[in-house]
Amino acid sequence: MDGIYLSKLIDLGQPSEFWEYFEKITKIPRCSQHEEGVRSYIKEEAERLGFKTKVDNAGNLVVRILPKNNPEKNVVLQCHLDMVCEKNEEVQHDFLRDPLKLKIIENENEKWVTAVGTTLGADNGVGICYLLTLMKKISNGELKFDTLGFDLLFTIDEEMGLRGAFKIDKNLIQGNFLINLDAEDEDTVTIGCAGGKVTFFQIKNEMVKIEREESRIPIRIFVYGLVGGHSGSDIHLGRGNAIKILSQIIWKLNKEYKINVNSMKGGNRTNVIPREAGAIFFAKEKEFDEIKDFIDNLFNNIIVIFDSIEPNISIKIEKLKDYTDDTILKETIQNNLLNILYTLPNGPLSMHPKIHDLVFNSSNLGVIRT
Repeated sequence: MDGIYLSKLIDLGQPSEFWEYFEKITKIPRCSQHEEGVRSYIKEEAERLGFKTKVDNAGNLVVRILPKNNPEKNVVLQCHLDMVCEKNEEVQHDFLRDPLKLKIIENENEKWVTAVGTTLGADNGVGICYLLTLMKKISNGELKFDTLGFDLLFTIDEEMGLRGAFKIDKNLIQGNFLINLDAEDEDTVTIGCAGGKVTFFQIKNEMVKIEREESRIPIRIFVYGLVGGHSGSDIHLGRGNAIKILSQIIWKLNKEYKINVNSMKGGNRTNVIPREAGAIFFAKEKEFDEIKDFIDNLFNNIIVIFDSIEPNISIKIEKLKDYTDDTILKETIQNNLLNILYTLPNGPLSMHPKIHDLVFNSSNLGVIRT
């Protein structure tokens, strides 16, 4: 990213240091379990600005900012280092090596920063850059706290189930209060916390060779172009789940035609609403056009449900040439799997009994692999 583009980021608002830091961390890989680079950058920057740092055995980092006088209170400000690393299927991007490609878009007369074909990492890159900016402004004297001290805490593996927070050394931080900076609304303070539970279903798989009678051919169906989002903070927005949409189509297709499923794949993270999902199945070649029309009709009905919510939702149906894997799911396994996927609840399950428009319980079908 060149200086001209950085100037466009700075134009989005003040303080400019925030955008300078944000631009820098987008060049540093920081997927969950791979936070070494960004932790080293923050540690070096903090020490350059004159602050002491410490890293515990889990990999959590603290930057200690002492007040000029004896501290009356010490506040812990906490964010997490890792980000959800997701990309569209057609995008060539190595999250362990490549910098993110940023762009600025306009939405409802507001300018937003996003990434091209990948997640942006604003969760919790915003928190990281707030704390880096705070460090810099305290260091250069723009902000002064005579009797208030800070422990700036950067935890690891939040997106993998708060692993860093669970494994933190109890002697790493000192504070009377803790404020977490992993939230979506700048003008809101939340007292409390959402909880989550990850459930893994495993079905014992049994593949069999397909009998190539009646010229059965491999066909791929791919659902893509969905908005996606966080399975917690975005679950109430009515966005489509690519795995659920694919499952509904395949389930109905299986009822109407004799198809044999070879594989299904969708989503990458349990806490992300899947944007893409695909399946490969075998069907009679002479029925391809009929099957394609059947899927198109189903998909057109689905589009109506999401209307303006999913403006770029798309589907691709194609014959596969030179596809060599001629194994399929055993019929009983296929039917059981499709029934489970079709009936699993997805989205908000109940709303809070006292707080208006607050989701109380929800479910997200995040990942499938066969």
